[in-house]
Amino acid sequence: MFIFQLVFFLFLNMESIESLDSMSGRARLNYCKYPDPTNLGITSERVEKLLASLSLEEKIGQMTQINTGNMTDPVTKRLDPKLVNFYVKEKKVGSFLNTMYEKINQPPPTPDVWVESINLLQTAYKETRSKIPMIYGIDSVHGANYVYGATLFPQQLGLAATFNRTAARVTAEVTAKDTRAVGIQWNFSPILDIAVNKQWPRVYETFGEDPYLAGQLGAEMIIGYQGCNELNSPVKVAATMKHFIGYSASRSGKDVDGSWASERIINDYFRPSFQHAMEAGAATVMESYSDIDGDHIVNSKKYLVDLLRKQMNFTGTLVTDWEQINKLHEPIHIAPTIKDAVRRVMKLGTVDVSMVPNDADFVDILLELVREGKVPEAFIDQSVRRILNLKEKVGLLDADGLVDPQSVHLASIGSASDAGKSLDAARESIILLQNNQHTLPLPPTARILVTGPTGDSLSYLTGGWTYTWQGPLGEDDFQGKGTTILQGLRKHTKAAVDYIQGVDIEGIPSTSIADLARSANDYDAVVLCLGEKAYTEFKGNINDMHLPRGQINLLETLVKDVHKPVIVVLSQGRPRVTGPSIRNASAVLGSFLVGPYGGDAISEVIYGITNPSGKLPITYSNHANDNNLNYYRRFNEIYDNVYWEFGHGLSYTTYSYSSLVLSSATIASNSDIQATVTVTNTGTIPGKEAVLFYITDEYRSISPEVKKLRFFEKIYLDPQQSKTVSFKISLQDLAFYNAENLRVTEAGTFILSVSDLKSKFELILPEGQESVRVDF
Repeated sequence: MFIFQLVFFLFLNMESIESLDSMSGRARLNYCKYPDPTNLGITSERVEKLLASLSLEEKIGQMTQINTGNMTDPVTKRLDPKLVNFYVKEKKVGSFLNTMYEKINQPPPTPDVWVESINLLQTAYKETRSKIPMIYGIDSVHGANYVYGATLFPQQLGLAATFNRTAARVTAEVTAKDTRAVGIQWNFSPILDIAVNKQWPRVYETFGEDPYLAGQLGAEMIIGYQGCNELNSPVKVAATMKHFIGYSASRSGKDVDGSWASERIINDYFRPSFQHAMEAGAATVMESYSDIDGDHIVNSKKYLVDLLRKQMNFTGTLVTDWEQINKLHEPIHIAPTIKDAVRRVMKLGTVDVSMVPNDADFVDILLELVREGKVPEAFIDQSVRRILNLKEKVGLLDADGLVDPQSVHLASIGSASDAGKSLDAARESIILLQNNQHTLPLPPTARILVTGPTGDSLSYLTGGWTYTWQGPLGEDDFQGKGTTILQGLRKHTKAAVDYIQGVDIEGIPSTSIADLARSANDYDAVVLCLGEKAYTEFKGNINDMHLPRGQINLLETLVKDVHKPVIVVLSQGRPRVTGPSIRNASAVLGSFLVGPYGGDAISEVIYGITNPSGKLPITYSNHANDNNLNYYRRFNEIYDNVYWEFGHGLSYTTYSYSSLVLSSATIASNSDIQATVTVTNTGTIPGKEAVLFYITDEYRSISPEVKKLRFFEKIYLDPQQSKTVSFKISLQDLAFYNAENLRVTEAGTFILSVSDLKSKFELILPEGQESVRVDF
């Protein structure tokens, strides 16, 4: 009876999400590419006339972005009209950001309060000489997380684990709809940094360690945010590529620490994801907090002018990160004064918007610098041209920016349909890391003891950037929307499901662990829920990749003293170290901040209602100082400390790969090769499989990666069904930056690998030619 139930539920569940990834990533990017790659820089006659009409003060105001938390009255919890008039009418500020409640320690505004506040601001602009509406920016990074009641989704690392382009796009579509509904046109997302240091506290905000995966899913999110040239749509927002560039290569693993990376490494591994995002039409870019070899990005001609503006030909709007210009003075100690910091940045002529964000001094300082001849007014004009161009594209020059309180899009915020989309993404993000003796799925009759700090918490399933910068203030913030792991398990059984916390999130015992282990033997299985507290940015800095000692003690005790299956569920923002006892767990599920519907998704996987299909987007080591990356490992090293590699993920069914065929054994500089592989579901239940194609350059002038992801596609297969997956290999897929920092492909032999299959092909160039230049 249980097997029939399992297959029936899997069939229904798989059919409901089969359409999530039905076309190749390349086809999707092509259909959504801007007709002209320089389209963002083409300005209309209206923009030029408007620019010519502005005073110098008004133009500098357009370049200024202020935190609305500065204007919130802590008593009324509303914007102070006097402060609004100061910034809008006196300082002529053209942009605002952040949640108004940032400084009063409470959940973010409800949709009606957002509408009231945005309308107050835009009404003030109608009373200015220029009457140009302001543009509002916010970090809606996994749903409209600063709009109280909006649907939240898995964090980016969880989306990466789906290996499903459509899951990323759908997440962005709902996020854009809910963000734009309250009058916000500009979203500071997605993060395109790759996670090269696993200690870094922003790992969960990335798409993992692989440049191709990050670029593909990042591009899909941008399409979801912006549509295809649809920035003026009432359900779309301008996307932001962030953080340009190298931010995640922290030498210490701490946030905002400097990056040690050569120019070649930056080009080869960090640039591709931004390049993909530009192809998808990203309207804006945010520079990085960090420096590369001491060259701070906000002040860098090399990276912002030469690379971003000239080589990559980015013509959209460039915004600084939080207070980054001022930080050149303190604590960075490059500029002896804030005025000198402003001069250094603005004389580059590339930064358009200064996220100041807590005072209006930037306006007065830049005005002095232009009048003193230290910053050319032509640079101001160019930046304001780009800003006005952005405002025109999002529709602000065609309207006054006011929000209709009766909008159907406002009414759809937090809808059941959106919650279903979040749950679908969560289901595909769960990774079955380990399943000894086929412990999972459990029968619905199993009596379960749930333990561990994350077992009955929505906060620990969602993480930072949830209602507040550092995450939820408490479980009540979720307003009953969402399901904890404990609640999810109880939904799907009539058998006993009990909870004993054991230890808190810091590892401090709340009961006798020995007594808990004895009690656990009275159940059929234990679900041990471990993980991290909510955090982001520097607040998440750690000195040790191990989970808190108390959590590890609980794991060690249970796998040693409980003679029943112990299923470990990891809810965390980065691959934290658990120690060797994890190998003795009966099963392990990985969940990278799966969102408020994660309890449903996890419980469905445990009971077999959902067949897990997630794969690791990051290498999972079990040693605290191991930062191995999937693509940069050496051929001859032994990796006994890598527990689960990039791309690892088990299923309740089995897949076989066969017939890896290349259309030719050779490739030339003017030709492509078609690769095909057949994938068969050889099991008895339906499932989804992410098919990963890697290419290895056997020998080249720069030591090659052991393998590098070049294509992926997620497919749905019924039992005994086969599908053929195709991948066109071009010189783009073989290119790398050489010692001269030129992007080339060198003649020689390459290995294409898919699962356990391999096939060789050779790049043949004219006699005497060793390499060929390959541009992005």
